[in-house]
Amino acid sequence: MLVTSPAQTAVDLARQLGFADAVACIDSGLHRRRKGGRLAMREEVLERVSVAEGARGWRRARVAAGFSTDRSDSVEESHSRVQIHLLGFPRPVLQLPFSDHEGQIGEVDFAWPEFAHVGEFDGASKYLDESLREGRTVEQVVLEEKRRENRIRRQVRAFSRWEARDLYPPTRMHRILSEAGLPSGRPRRLT
Repeated sequence: MLVTSPAQTAVDLARQLGFADAVACIDSGLHRRRKGGRLAMREEVLERVSVAEGARGWRRARVAAGFSTDRSDSVEESHSRVQIHLLGFPRPVLQLPFSDHEGQIGEVDFAWPEFAHVGEFDGASKYLDESLREGRTVEQVVLEEKRRENRIRRQVRAFSRWEARDLYPPTRMHRILSEAGLPSGRPRRLT
């Protein structure tokens, strides 16, 4: 059976998909997995993009590869980052660790330290997927998440949460972040 490398597969998909999905594919390949390591290195992805120069969808793949990161933990976080960018909000710091007098709290999905603002994509899987709950009940996970959020809120001025349905149409995401005080500039184009 013939197969392509993860880097080649991500670039092939990025050439065919819309920008948000192209970014999510490449982010997934670059992700810093706990088990098994990365599927692809940035240099491999950039090389595969370079080899595809002039082919259909090459420019989209090139822009997506430049925008991609190894710090997005899910497709929805990748889509969120694309929306944040396109809506003209400042670039967030991804997976910023927080701690307090009790010790390590954990990482937040998105942070804007200069605005004392954090944002979290709130997917249902951490509550519903038994393998992610690690033997805890849904109620225990919800209470732990609430405590975590409260500890973080004590250190910031604004804490925004959104879920998949808030990403599209983009006006919902814009409202969530701007009503919490995050400034936005003019919407951006993909270039």
